[in-house]
Amino acid sequence: MEFPIITKDEKIFQIEVDKRTYCVQAINAACYRFTDQCYIHQMVSSKNNDIILVTIEAKEDHSIKESLAKQFCNELIDQQVRVTTENQYGHIRD
Repeated sequence: MEFPIITKDEKIFQIEVDKRTYCVQAINAACYRFTDQCYIHQMVSSKNNDIILVTIEAKEDHSIKESLAKQFCNELIDQQVRVTTENQYGHIRD
């Protein structure tokens, strides 16, 4: 399995997110959680419509570390679990 983080330079990382694994709602929620730390851009891959390319870009003249991109990947998992749990058990709360 290919690692989804692509290093562009010290200011930009790009992550390939598979829509078959993560729903768009979870991807957007994960992106939102990082907007205070960096700029986030999303676009559908031109090669494969099932892949969303998420670009993490440093704010100002700062650099970012690969660990931030890895934290984003963990946040994707967290947000997908939240969406799945809500879909399965949300009716119990209501």
